Amino acid sequence: MILTVEDEDDIRAWIVAILADDYTVLEAKNGAEADHILSGPNRRNIKLILLDIHLPDMSAFETRKQWERVGFMDIPPIVILTAYSDPQMIIKSMTGLGAQAFLSKPVTKDLLMETVRTVISEPKLGVMRKREELFKDIFVTMMCTMRQERFSTLLPDYRKLQGPPIDPLEWASLWNPTPGIAHKKSPLEDLLALLEEDTGQKPTPPWTPKILIVEDEVDIRESTDLMLRTDGFKTCIASTGQEALSFLAKNRNIDMVLLDVGLPDMSGIDLLKAIKHTHQVMDYTKPQNVMGLDVIALTCYNDLDTIVSMTREGAYQYLTKPFERAHLIDIIQQTARRRYHQLACWELLRHLQEQRIPYRLRLDALVFAVTQNEGDLFPAAVLYTRFPELNLDPSPAILSFSKSEFLADPRGFMEGLKFSRPKV
Repeated sequence: MILTVEDEDDIRAWIVAILADDYTVLEAKNGAEADHILSGPNRRNIKLILLDIHLPDMSAFETRKQWERVGFMDIPPIVILTAYSDPQMIIKSMTGLGAQAFLSKPVTKDLLMETVRTVISEPKLGVMRKREELFKDIFVTMMCTMRQERFSTLLPDYRKLQGPPIDPLEWASLWNPTPGIAHKKSPLEDLLALLEEDTGQKPTPPWTPKILIVEDEVDIRESTDLMLRTDGFKTCIASTGQEALSFLAKNRNIDMVLLDVGLPDMSGIDLLKAIKHTHQVMDYTKPQNVMGLDVIALTCYNDLDTIVSMTREGAYQYLTKPFERAHLIDIIQQTARRRYHQLACWELLRHLQEQRIPYRLRLDALVFAVTQNEGDLFPAAVLYTRFPELNLDPSPAILSFSKSEFLADPRGFMEGLKFSRPKV
């Protein structure tokens, strides 16, 4: 049974017509009607709610809060219906409502059926993991969009470099991400490789993350600490929520928090909320929050709702106690890799935005200029004018370079020269 909450009659009728062959569909055109249905005898049979963001009597957020106020705590999975196209608005809506997926209106039949079947058939945690993957895809998409916007303003500067003639319409697509990234199929590593080519720079090398273990059970706290230290991680420990908050207030160099859900002085969810209030929690849907903490929930409960609630509040991963050493290390390493690549992408994107003319464009213009030069040597001035930051030994003066060596591997050739790379 599916509850569809949508005020536009034609969209609601379209959804009902698609789903009616496979599901019993209940209809509500506003928040009040949805409240009435959820308080009735069919409440326990509803497996999914399709919820429009904008309702005539109350917003979807107010509707959700109303359900919680009147005791509808075991709310079925939510799929939001939205006309938003801005990724950050979609993420804000999904996070605020605890939604497992979203559908952009107007929705196609195939996508509607696929989304409904996925959310209904998979356990909550499976859906939450898919949601986290969606968030990472949106992060990559936002980064690619920011990259594209940077290049889209550079055509006049590129022409000043005497690069190859290019049609403005071709320019619009020339610096798009690779097809894999454009279709959200490439990992952050691929985006990082693109940004390295764009800027001619390498990001800060990976570092060993520093981890705060918040656990009140002495044996689990000490064994977890020992396992992580044995594998080379830097660790700190706290036995209560207040101790953790005091430690974090004095130490801003923590990368991850292993957070027990059942602490003696406060719940894990309350502690996570307090951490979010005083610190940034890593949010890979918002590039400006990439320096925040990564939180991994530790729980001895086989309680999906608690784990989902922690995930909604910002926990990146979870571990159910007792956990094996290999599983703990795998989760930490996955989180560290994702954290590093996201931070590295954001670092190089900032460099790209700060460079007056990006390295990639200057190198392409240099390749074109060298290609036009006759003979096997090209004047060093051709290179200097495009890369004034080159720090070459002036004695003896280098007057020319080998054209064939340069064209065989332009990037390798340039890397072989000594660089000091200020903002240009």
